[in-house]
Amino acid sequence: MSKVIQVLETMANNATVVNEESITALLANTDLSDTQQQAITNSDVEALFHSTDEISKIQLIAPLSPADDDEPSEDEQEENETDTNSKTA
Repeated sequence: MSKVIQVLETMANNATVVNEESITALLANTDLSDTQQQAITNSDVEALFHSTDEISKIQLIAPLSPADDDEPSEDEQEENETDTNSKTA
């Protein structure tokens, strides 16, 4: 996966890589698979995603839950309650 990212980064940082010919020349000097090279040439994000083993193995990303110490302190809770009460009055 890092090879794909490095190639995409090189493309983004190189103003001369603007047409299919220059992209093909850049890709010829990489260690990417033929499938990955073709996906980049065709701007096929989905094919590139599925050709990259590390990314395609990710099926689900669990949402992060807040840490216990991220809960508001008593003072913050009182301020929030006061603000809410003053808005409704």
